Amino acid sequence: MKILDAQGRLFGKINVIDFLALMFLVSLTPMFYFGYKIVNKKPQAPQAQEFPVVPKAIIETEFDFTFTKLDSHTAKLIAIGDKEIDKSGQIIGEIISVGRLKPLTYEIDLGSGLKSTKENPELKQIPVTLKIKAEVKDNSLYYKDKPLKAATLIDFHSNKYTAQAIFMPVGISTIEKTIPSLTSDAIKAMIEQKTTVLNQEINLLRNKIDLLETFLKQEKTTEKREPKVKK
Repeated sequence: MKILDAQGRLFGKINVIDFLALMFLVSLTPMFYFGYKIVNKKPQAPQAQEFPVVPKAIIETEFDFTFTKLDSHTAKLIAIGDKEIDKSGQIIGEIISVGRLKPLTYEIDLGSGLKSTKENPELKQIPVTLKIKAEVKDNSLYYKDKPLKAATLIDFHSNKYTAQAIFMPVGISTIEKTIPSLTSDAIKAMIEQKTTVLNQEINLLRNKIDLLETFLKQEKTTEKREPKVKK
């Protein structure tokens, strides 16, 4: 059997042009299929970018603190070697020296530059030196994510107690500073002394005014007594 007969049909059954048209349509089927898949493809969720974890800059240093507002029982428990441990079991703070226990003092402003300190016999305060692990961040030190600045208040947790500690950098400690308490009699004496000095200055000013008035009167009297010269 001939592949192409005299009438231009393949195997005597289908026209060559019809066959080519059929093959063209069949060849379009994959294109339509993959085009449909592309159009209806769901966008993939963007993958989260993984950034490298930068380790914290931790340093070990020693600073002076003052444990404040301590009751008598807690004050007796404070000792060298007391430690604060974080959740991972690492030691982040340790007492390496303990000062002299004192009553808690309050500084009272009396005005006019006068100040007085009063003691609270029920509460105590004690200076200590702590060896701590602090994080260096933004040119500052952080202890338990709290910046260490002058007079910053932190909590020190040991297995025996919890105490409030005031950060006292070298040069600003006020714990050892003593200011004499002023009684009401002393305040009155100071006020009377200042009043006396002020009265003396007022009297001197009055005397100067009197002398000036006397001088002016004498000048006027002299002018009246002088005879007028006729031209």
